[in-house]
Amino acid sequence: MKETSLTDRQERIAGFKQSLIDRAVIGVIGAGRTANEVIKNLALTGFRSIFVCDMDSVSDTNLPGTVLFRKADVGEPKARLAAEGFERLAVAEGAKARWLCADACYGLGEGVLRRCDLVINCVDNTQTRLYISRICKLLEKPCVDIGISGFDWTHMASSPDSDKACYACVISPRDAHEALKRVRNSCDVTLSEAAKEDRAATIITAAAMAGGKAVETAIKILHYEEREDRSYDPFYGVITSYSAASGRTESFRVPLREGCENHLSYRELGGIRPSGLSADDELGKVLERVRELYGEGYSLSLEKDCVPVSNKAFIRRAFCKCCQAPIEVYRPQFSLSDEDLLCEDCRAAGKIPLLPSRAERIYRFSLAETEERILGMKLRELGVPALHILEFVSGDESRLPLFLELDGDGKEENI
Repeated sequence: MKETSLTDRQERIAGFKQSLIDRAVIGVIGAGRTANEVIKNLALTGFRSIFVCDMDSVSDTNLPGTVLFRKADVGEPKARLAAEGFERLAVAEGAKARWLCADACYGLGEGVLRRCDLVINCVDNTQTRLYISRICKLLEKPCVDIGISGFDWTHMASSPDSDKACYACVISPRDAHEALKRVRNSCDVTLSEAAKEDRAATIITAAAMAGGKAVETAIKILHYEEREDRSYDPFYGVITSYSAASGRTESFRVPLREGCENHLSYRELGGIRPSGLSADDELGKVLERVRELYGEGYSLSLEKDCVPVSNKAFIRRAFCKCCQAPIEVYRPQFSLSDEDLLCEDCRAAGKIPLLPSRAERIYRFSLAETEERILGMKLRELGVPALHILEFVSGDESRLPLFLELDGDGKEENI
């Protein structure tokens, strides 16, 4: 009997090239209901390599809507379990899934996504959607965004080029600003309590439909540039939405928003340069390396002008949220909660933090002006993730910023 490949049926589709799927690397942001469906479909269509990022652990309520999780998985990292599920279901021999348990906005190095061919965004909050969309534009990577609410779902593919609408074009600058405010108190430095419990009404049927559509689009994107007749058009810049109430699926092209700040790429900003550095290198060593390569006057900037996400400051000192006593912090802002900003006495007394926090924020670090304690800290301790792309700015603004990748982290186990 003649042997056939496991993917024989799909390879019979006109113009279909399994080889494009074999060599593609797919980034999946989120590991919840929609991501489970995406990862399952990627595994069963023969993808060999994916990367999964999610900050949460499996809860009881995740089980009815996630094909990759079991009861025994409750309390375990979603990203790891989703990666293991991909490898378990994969029809491609030697399939490998890498994973990271981290907040995608703060703990995921941009260089990880740079190593992906495309990204599927499966998160349930506007802040992360905006951030991932922006990073994909900077890296000139196609991005597929999906969302679900109740029985309904939406889908949009963003082009790596700047001439078609992206996810940021869909929402107004005001709405984007409000989304950030919901995650952080505008006058505070700690996580808003309201952001810790954000659970949307969802059901597996919507996740299944959205996940199928996302992987279909991923396959079309991989084929798009290969076919002269463009018959695998992924419809960049088009939103598709399904309404269970009407039973209809509708699509419309999003106009390119004039002045959308999300359409510049790193290539247009001067490109990404190799560094040989790692997130485990000390800040002082990193700044000295930049001085050796590019001259005096460059500072490391934690917040980039080209990336619309805040709260990446480093907090050196703060004040107790009960009694205002000074506290030495020396931690990244995004890692702080209200309880972290209680002095030892108030914490021991069991007091509840009530006051807005006051803190000394640091956004830039230079050899000349940074204290020795901080210069001796590793980049990771400042909140810089592995394989990140760092921005170095010139003090006199006479030179363009430098963008250096921490490519010394390329051999990390999971990424």
